[in-house]
Amino acid sequence: MNQDLWKTRHPGVPREWELLGEGGNAIVWKEGARAIKRLKGSASREARERFRRECLLMSELKDRADLKIVPVIEVRQREGADEIVMTALDGNLEDVIEHFQCQPIKAAAALVGVVDTLAKLSAGEPRVHHRDLKPSNLLYRTTEMDLYVGDFGCAYLAGSDRITPDWRALGAWAYRPPEYSGGRVENVDEKGDVFSLGKLLWSMINGNPNVTFPGPVWFLPEYDLTLIWPEGLRTAEAMYIIAKCCSIRPEARLSLEHLKVMLDNLASDNDLLDTSLGANALKREQELEIAYAQRQATARPFVLRLIADLEQALNQLHAANPDSPRLQAWLNEWNRIANRSDSLVDQVVVNESDAPIMNVHRRQEMLFTRFYPEGMSGGPLRFYASLGPMHQQHRSPQLTVESRDAGAVAVVELLSDIPETANYTSKTIIDFLSRAIDTL
Repeated sequence: MNQDLWKTRHPGVPREWELLGEGGNAIVWKEGARAIKRLKGSASREARERFRRECLLMSELKDRADLKIVPVIEVRQREGADEIVMTALDGNLEDVIEHFQCQPIKAAAALVGVVDTLAKLSAGEPRVHHRDLKPSNLLYRTTEMDLYVGDFGCAYLAGSDRITPDWRALGAWAYRPPEYSGGRVENVDEKGDVFSLGKLLWSMINGNPNVTFPGPVWFLPEYDLTLIWPEGLRTAEAMYIIAKCCSIRPEARLSLEHLKVMLDNLASDNDLLDTSLGANALKREQELEIAYAQRQATARPFVLRLIADLEQALNQLHAANPDSPRLQAWLNEWNRIANRSDSLVDQVVVNESDAPIMNVHRRQEMLFTRFYPEGMSGGPLRFYASLGPMHQQHRSPQLTVESRDAGAVAVVELLSDIPETANYTSKTIIDFLSRAIDTL
């Protein structure tokens, strides 16, 4: 075929087609009343597989009149590439988001159909979860109140082979649920889409393009819609729904069906269901949940590092002096409890309880090691070790390692009254034990 028919940089694309939009892996063109989504020639292998799945899914859903998805005319292969041919709509939510500013009732009414569609897809066979909800993926026809879900390129289909690499984070970062930021999620369910919908509701009522609150921290004063728009009708109820959608814990979020009911009640100017906790109580609950998640994020590597360094110290000390009964007793005890790493992490990090590591009594002498969680005695998460006579009135040599924002800090107290403070290294524990033995 005559190559002059095609756009210079886009082989296979007729010159008369207009550019509608471009993403990382696909371009959307306009031909009259139709929009054509076509994969880029430079798309990766993973992107090609995702587009193939999107084509199959759209082909299956195109006759579902009960779903508010962008109307699909056909799925085809043309000039060497797969294409999804859709009805061209009039724009996306990002273009008209100001129309919802300070109007919770209007925003809820516009989202009800979207949530109903996602609920039906989530409950179908196979289950489908969108995973990339954002303003640019909600399109409208004629009016901003008539929203349709588009771009199923990141959608999850239950029962299909997984193609997301373990390290890949899916979805637009601003609307991405926290659990999607760490790479592949093993058990995908509706709660990720619920989180994104909560952020969409907030963004619509806030009414400023390209603005949403970071992560799950809706509860900070600068993101409180009741403070941003104090004159707005029912912003407190809207904030309650947002709070129930955007919990950092997926299991604490609403279901899609429950969200649909709450939005429908808000849109109909009815009383919301299940408001007994109140937005203020949820705000405090979310603050505690995020603080807990932050403690977990820093505590787990700290605990695992100290356990590994303690094991290394015991093995190196014994290797240097294999005939020492003391060092043999220590190593024997460690080998007896060596598989307790996971339980120690759970006790310190998850349950936030102090946890003994290994305590060795030998001939009136004791090696004592323990973790203390953050907050116990008002201090940070810390590792503690001491070595000395069991019944000595004076203090024994002791080591305290504290987890701090700038890195772990070690404090060594031998028999002098002057503690030694230094940055913690992998040699700190073995150096302390060697020096403590010399004091016995």
